[in-house]
Amino acid sequence: MNIALIGYGKMGQLIHKVAESRGHKVVSIVDPSKGNQIDADTMKGIDVAIDFSVPEMAISNLEKASQYGVNYVMGTTGWIDQMSKVQDITKKSGIGFIWGSNFSLSVQIFFRIIREAAKIANKFEEIDIAAYEAHHRHKLDAPSGTAETMGQIILEELDRKKRLLLDRPFSKISPDDLHLSTIRVGEVPGTHCMIMDTESDTIEIKNTSRNRNGFVLGAVIASEFINGKKGFYDFQDVVI
Repeated sequence: MNIALIGYGKMGQLIHKVAESRGHKVVSIVDPSKGNQIDADTMKGIDVAIDFSVPEMAISNLEKASQYGVNYVMGTTGWIDQMSKVQDITKKSGIGFIWGSNFSLSVQIFFRIIREAAKIANKFEEIDIAAYEAHHRHKLDAPSGTAETMGQIILEELDRKKRLLLDRPFSKISPDDLHLSTIRVGEVPGTHCMIMDTESDTIEIKNTSRNRNGFVLGAVIASEFINGKKGFYDFQDVVI
């Protein structure tokens, strides 16, 4: 494939190496620090664009690239509240679009495990559940997209939890709240954990990323999947 990289920070640079190692060609690099943008020149001959830019630019980047019929891998998070707009852009432009709150294959397995655990916990009111995530201090969004997906999965399977509590509680929390806390420290690549607690014991189901390599490989695999396709896809469509 001919690939365009939207954003060329640490993730973009790693994707460049992995994509070429898998036989693809990075034709365009679009990065504000390089003084270029998404236009007819940078999108010429591109099969798939991979976006790891910044949340505030994610939707406008997609809108611009879609005008040139370029299929899109959205690795940037922090835009999920605009999901319907993204789906509308995808439909109207006729492109193929794939997103993932996390492109790590191991995280997709983690999602499936916590879903099954929440289903079991739903049968026993004695089990309470919370979750947390930790990332490096440079991360632009909080909570992470992966953490939001984790929280939504638990809410879908646990009838007694009705909403995510993302802020610091200032008093006793409601039994309906699923507390999802966020930690930012150092250079942590990413840790996500679901906690199941009873009076007698605690279970923690945790995924800890040692580096960004898993995300990078998954993003390139996602680009291979979406190449030549039309429509809206989730990375879980690749894994399941």
